This record gives sequence, structure tokens and C-alpha cells, in this order.
Amino acid sequence: MCGGRGKGLWPPRRRAEPKTSGLLLGVLTASPLTSEFGELCAFFYEPEFADRTWNLSPLLECGRHLAQVLWLTLPGPLMAALRRMLHVPALVAGARRALAGSLASSCLADRCLWDRFHAQPRLGSVPTFDWFFGYEEVKGLLLPLLQEARDACPLRVLDVGCGTSSLCTGLYTKSPHPVDVLGIDFSPVAVAHMNSLLEGGQGQALLFPGHPASRLHFMLAEAQNLGPVASSDSFQLLLDKGTWDAVLRGGLPEAYQLLSECLRVLSPGGTLIQFSDEDPDVRLPCLEQGSHGWAVTVQELGPFRGITYFAYLIQGSH
Repeated sequence: MCGGRGKGLWPPRRRAEPKTSGLLLGVLTASPLTSEFGELCAFFYEPEFADRTWNLSPLLECGRHLAQVLWLTLPGPLMAALRRMLHVPALVAGARRALAGSLASSCLADRCLWDRFHAQPRLGSVPTFDWFFGYEEVKGLLLPLLQEARDACPLRVLDVGCGTSSLCTGLYTKSPHPVDVLGIDFSPVAVAHMNSLLEGGQGQALLFPGHPASRLHFMLAEAQNLGPVASSDSFQLLLDKGTWDAVLRGGLPEAYQLLSECLRVLSPGGTLIQFSDEDPDVRLPCLEQGSHGWAVTVQELGPFRGITYFAYLIQGSH
């Protein structure tokens, strides 16, 4: 079992509750009054998913109530007052208790579920969907890493389980350093959506690189079997935003297989970053156990919209 304290790199924190779904609850806690949360609630409120064996009704009730507010355009002070009135932390805590033990452990590894989710119409004009946060929130962490690895030109970046996130597109269009970015996902719907964006589809402008030598690709692949798309030691930077959290729902061996594949394709002096809302008390021992010979550290991120996240860095020697 993974547990216990790490290396004392952060202030003492309350022991994290067992995670039901870091992704779902991350969205619920991070973006309770955003269009992304409304989109997610609308998705899971469809009868096709309401008929499944787990009980999502408390989450759905929270979602229905909050989603009605999402369509309002409120100035900051009114939004803050509304947040206090709804007492979001209490709603989140209730949803967390209700979901514990009821959400099927493997549902987040279900390709059909993700295909269905990524096929949903998007609210507003934003063509991407980000769990936790997007590129803008972490560029301060990513850009110095790109600068440090300037010997590789362009620096190769792999986003495992990219979904329709803005990480890949943000790096490609805004990095002043040359990058060769590959986003992979097991959902053909997500990959088709991102390739369409790359070509100027979805009613969006054509994407242009932030550096003339930068490149961007999206491919269909399994994060736990990167052999078809990546050879060993071929990437200097790997990004995992919520993918470990999703794979872990299928069991710790599945998560360790993901980690093993990521470290296999990572160059000896490269960096793997896992972005998550999971507490270091829980995550660090697992990563240390599964990445012998690599240095594992953690950095706090945020808070973003009142929620603290973590960047878990696994690095080889330069």
C-alpha cells in the first residue's frame, strides 16, 4: 500500500481521503462556477449514464443547481457572494461522501465514456477542455524546463492522455523555444478533435507556432503501451495531467505500467511531470516506489480558483 509522509517538502497537511475520482472531483472542486463544470454535469446527467450502477444523484443535484448559474454573467463581487450563498465546500464535501464507493472503479478507463464526453457540444467558443487547469496556469513551470533543455533542438515533448487539453496547443503556439510536441490519447474522438483544431477547423483560426522550428502532432495511442509511437529515451519532457488519476481507477498495477512506459521513453536527463490534485502524502510514496533511480520532487501549484494542485516531477540526472 502506498502511504506515509514523503520528504517533508511541504507544510503538514490533513491526510487525504481515499480518492474516488481525482478527475471528477478535481473539476467539481476547481471549477464549481465555470462552463466546464456545467458541461461535465450535463454529460453525466444524460439518461444513458444515469442508468449505470453507481449512484451519481447527489453530484447531479449539485450540478443541476450550479449549472443554472453557469449561464449567468456576473461581476466579481456578485460571483463571490453567490459562491458564499451556495456554500460550495459543503456541496463538494457532500458529493465526495456520496460518490465514495459508488463510482465504478474502472469507469475512467472506459474509452467509450471518453469518446462520448469529447463528442459533446462545447459551451461558448473555447475549443479545448482542461481538467484542473490549462497551459496558462503552468507556463511558469514549463518554460524554464524548456530553457534548461535547450541542447535538444527542438525539444521533444509528449503529453500522455492529452484529451482536448490546451497544454499541447499552448506549448506549440506560445513557447519561444523550439518544441516538437506529440499529444496521444486512446479516444479517437479526442484525437480527431485536436487534429481538426490544428488544421484550423472547429471554427477556429489556424494554429501558428511560437517558434519557426516548432511542430505539433496528435496520435491515437495507449498511454500504457507507447511502443507504436515512441522509442526508448526519445522525449525530453513528458506531461501527464490527470492521466495517472484516471488509470489508477483500474488498479495500482495499471498505474505503475503507465509510469514504467513514461520512464522508458523519457531521455536519461529528461523530466516527467504529473499534474494532480492528489495529496503528496498519497502520491509521493507511490512514485518513489515505481521510479527507482529517478529523483522525485513535488511543487505546489495555485491555488487556482481556490484549489491547490501539485506538480510531481520525476527527473533523471543530466
